[in-house]
Amino acid sequence: MIFSVNQGIICYNFLWLRPGIWIKYTTSHITKMVRIAVTPVGILRFIIFLNSFRLDFSAGFFLGARTVLDVGCADGMSLWVFRKVFGLRAYGIEASRWAAEHSVGSVRQFIVVGSIEDKDLRLPLEKFDVIVSFDTFEHLQPENLPATFKRVFFLTNTVYCSIYVLDELSAFVQNLFRVTHQSHFSEHSSAWWLDFFASQGAMATHIPWGRRGTMLVRRK
Repeated sequence: MIFSVNQGIICYNFLWLRPGIWIKYTTSHITKMVRIAVTPVGILRFIIFLNSFRLDFSAGFFLGARTVLDVGCADGMSLWVFRKVFGLRAYGIEASRWAAEHSVGSVRQFIVVGSIEDKDLRLPLEKFDVIVSFDTFEHLQPENLPATFKRVFFLTNTVYCSIYVLDELSAFVQNLFRVTHQSHFSEHSSAWWLDFFASQGAMATHIPWGRRGTMLVRRK
């Protein structure tokens, strides 16, 4: 879900009722004095910005985080929100070097290129208050899941994530039209993921305002 009522209320309060944040966003994304809204890339980035608000708002306020790691941060828009809007120490991991090289300039230095599956990947901090991830865990290799999440729960006690799951509407529609995802190596139902996290010594719960695959996971 790109935009929900919950996100709309958050964005209205933080962007329109607090003009300083809107100014921060626009000045950060204006090139040669052209407003972001008039370019396709600008529109796309703003949609991603709205989409990232749910994760960022929850991590910054509901979870009381001060340090955040975004696994699969793409072009770093969530890091921009974490840092520029909420003042958090946020870092990201992105497997695509191209995405990292074309990320938001002001947060590029905080993105580590690599995969969370790589046990030798060096991160800027040893521990994080919370790890967030949006549509990334389904891309992990099945045989790597236990070791990967062992490392995840070494880095943090709290994970806030959205995972592509087979029992949500978007997956049902895509499967109906035989849309495949060649990079999805771990497609499962939300119940499967709940059981998997339990097997890793963690308790996962659905987020009421999120998709079926949006979960808050805490190590027991």
